[in-house]
Amino acid sequence: MSLNKLGLRYFRNIEAAELIFSDNFNIIYGDNGAGKTNILESIYYLSLARSFRTTQPRKLIQLNQDYLQVVGTKESVVLGIQKSVSGVQIKINGERIKQASRLTTLLPVQLIHPQSHELLEQGPKQRRQFLDWGVFHVEPTFLPLWHDYSHTLKQRNAALRQRQANDYIQLWDARLIDSGEKMTELRLAGLKKLQSHIDRYSLALIGQKIEVAYRPGWAREQDFANALNNSLDQDKHYGFTRVGPHRADLVFTCKSNRVQDYLSRGQQKLLICALRFAQIKFLKEEKNEDVILLIDDLAAELDKQHRMKLIEIALETGAQIFVTTNQLNLLGMKNSIEHKVFHVEHGQVTEVVQ
Repeated sequence: MSLNKLGLRYFRNIEAAELIFSDNFNIIYGDNGAGKTNILESIYYLSLARSFRTTQPRKLIQLNQDYLQVVGTKESVVLGIQKSVSGVQIKINGERIKQASRLTTLLPVQLIHPQSHELLEQGPKQRRQFLDWGVFHVEPTFLPLWHDYSHTLKQRNAALRQRQANDYIQLWDARLIDSGEKMTELRLAGLKKLQSHIDRYSLALIGQKIEVAYRPGWAREQDFANALNNSLDQDKHYGFTRVGPHRADLVFTCKSNRVQDYLSRGQQKLLICALRFAQIKFLKEEKNEDVILLIDDLAAELDKQHRMKLIEIALETGAQIFVTTNQLNLLGMKNSIEHKVFHVEHGQVTEVVQ
């Protein structure tokens, strides 16, 4: 199912917009600063109740306004978020809900943007989030386990900061180990299935196979229970739990070399696309769920040949695609590809009749 309609009110520089999308491919074009990325950001916000551009939600609300509103229609389901200075209201078919994860389940989104290379170059948090996206969507038990683990971890860390006795600190260990080991099993199973899709799309886009290794967050020669016990003294010294799946990481290699050292920046961008495409196909195969693919500034750092190849493979995933560009001719869209075009100028969004 696709996102059929999107209504915006006071979202960044877009005062009001009512858009009806193609189920297949949507192009959003305009000058830099016109508000193209704001449309992608609003769709992302509707899925995850957070932005990919700022950690300060107040910045999403148009200047001199008290709230923003994003409403999307997916077949017969209406999703809505209203954010004001006093809080957030989330509704599905008019019913107010508390868990933003219900939006994510109904509106799965993958994002490619100019900072996507940070997945490879920054710390492990983004790589864990990348892996957990697929596991969350295909394994209903993962989110409750993650919540239980996170809650228990906070309790253990609080005991460490308060310099409680060892016996009190270790009261939390059994529960932490149980949920942590189950999370790790689900992550490993998800990665095993995802690897074949990563192979397929990395070969298609960069002509190389990429190996992905999972580091669980503790030394491989130990199990979690032993690692937790052995790290107790250091945990007490630092005031937090230093081992566990909250410290897990993914390592991407090509011919035994870290991809950050082996691949060019352009190849790394294509690899990021391959990873996102792999998640889309993984979810389609496992749950027959359709995904929304957001690509901000598709033309950046890619020549015409690679742009055309990327579009062709993106379409093959079956995702509903939204692409921003400042020049339509950079995409080279074929007339045979069903699509819609939207022009953005000073926050005004207009559908361009083909």
